Order: sequence, then C-alpha cells, then structure tokens
Amino acid sequence: MENLDKEQIRKDIKEYSKIESVKESEGGKMLLKKLRADIISCIEVIDSSYKDLTHIELISHCAELHEKFEMYKVFMNATPNKKMASECLEEILKNFPDDVENT
Repeated sequence: MENLDKEQIRKDIKEYSKIESVKESEGGKMLLKKLRADIISCIEVIDSSYKDLTHIELISHCAELHEKFEMYKVFMNATPNKKMASECLEEILKNFPDDVENT
C-alpha cells in the first residue's frame, strides 16, 4: 500500500513541477497577468450590472469568473502543493525505511 502511495505522490510531484515550470516561464507569467485582468473584469461586470442582468446572464458571468479563478488557482497552488507532496513523500520514506530500497 505504501508503495502505491509513494508512486502516486511521485506522479503528483511531477505534475506540480510541470505546472510550476509553466507558471515561471515568460508565457506563463503573461497568462497569469491576463487571467488576473480577466478575473477583475468579470468582477467589475458583475458588480456594475448585477441588478440589470437576467438570471442566465448573471449565471454566465459567474461561471466565467469561476472558470478563470480555478485556472489561476491551479497555477498559484502548484508550488505549495509540490512542497506538501514532497514533505509527505519524505515522511513516508522516513517511516517505512525498508521500502526505500524497493522504490
């Protein structure tokens, strides 16, 4: 069971590393800047016109905001998630030293 957990954690660390690499690249920085601007724009539209929007339009703007914010969070959480996964893997390896040779 621990071996399966270690393999999954290693896969997670690799995924977080890939996302972190994109975030730190020039294109990733541009993407994050654009996402922040889009998030602010969505909030401004909702704030300034929520009284006049139809229910469907309001839901649409909220869904757009949610989508952009979730994408932003993926990038911003990559580094802390990678750190947490690495610490978890270290803890497993420390607590199950017999399995270290087999991994």
